[in-house]
Amino acid sequence: MCFSSHVSFGAAAILAIIGLLSIKKAKTRNEKLLATTPLFFAVQQAIEGVFWLDYHRHLSPIITNLAKYGFLFFAMLFWPIWIPFVMYKLEKQELRKSILGTFLMCGILLVCYFVWQMGCAGGQAWIENHHVTYDIGLTEWQYYITGIIYAIVTIGSMFVSSIPFMWSFGIATLIALLISFIFYKFWLISVWCFFCAILSILIYAIICNKNRK
Repeated sequence: MCFSSHVSFGAAAILAIIGLLSIKKAKTRNEKLLATTPLFFAVQQAIEGVFWLDYHRHLSPIITNLAKYGFLFFAMLFWPIWIPFVMYKLEKQELRKSILGTFLMCGILLVCYFVWQMGCAGGQAWIENHHVTYDIGLTEWQYYITGIIYAIVTIGSMFVSSIPFMWSFGIATLIALLISFIFYKFWLISVWCFFCAILSILIYAIICNKNRK
């Protein structure tokens, strides 16, 4: 599988449309939080598209850094908080809400660790074999431990949620993670984020189903 600026920008355009349609279908404020998720993925994919263009054309080191850290912001700092937060806000069952609150706190602690790690080691990004590699200086054991926690607070939140068919998004995301890890391990951050972005189209179907009369 090869990626490029065209793929990133194309995905961003589709996701922006899906996001707007999802927001239109959402009925409550908390549903609109969920509905904006494809829009955030659209922004993230557009940012990576900019990185592709700048990397090949050497437009500006400033653009390179803005695109690199913009993508890392979403991948490392935004999603581990946003996903459990949205699931928490939408949940009505007390036990599930309590579990999601714990996931949210774990996500916040994980993000704090990533911020500290990037503060110490910075962030690197480069293109090889038609994929973008992102690196924030994690050792192998840090990579696996933080990765497991990341998966629990994001994918796990989808399984805990009582929203009808949210589990289907969780299963699809888990499968995408396994495929990304097995076949694209060295480019896991970029590839898994791309797969998750495309899969966020399912959010439109979930919201439509939830509000079906």
